[in-house]
Amino acid sequence: KTVWSYTYKNISRANRILEALDKLEGKYSTTELNTLRAEARFFRAFAYSRLITLWGDVPFYVTSITPEEAFDGAYRQSCRSETNL
Repeated sequence: KTVWSYTYKNISRANRILEALDKLEGKYSTTELNTLRAEARFFRAFAYSRLITLWGDVPFYVTSITPEEAFDGAYRQSCRSETNL
C-alpha cells in the first residue's frame, strides 16, 4: 500500500463518519454531534495537508470514495490541466 492509498482511506473514513452523523440528528445532543463533526473534519484536513505537502494540488472529496477513485480523479485533473496550458 502507498501513502496516497492510506491517506485517501482516512479521508473516506472521515467522510463516512460525517455522513453517518447526519443520520443521528435527534438521537444525540447538538453539542455531541458538533464535536464529532469537528473531529472528523480535523482528521480529514490533516490528511489533505499531508497529501498537499507531498503532491501539491490533489482532488478534494466530501463524500466517501475509494483510493482508486481518488487516483482516477487526480489523473483526470492532471490531464485537464495539461490540456489547458
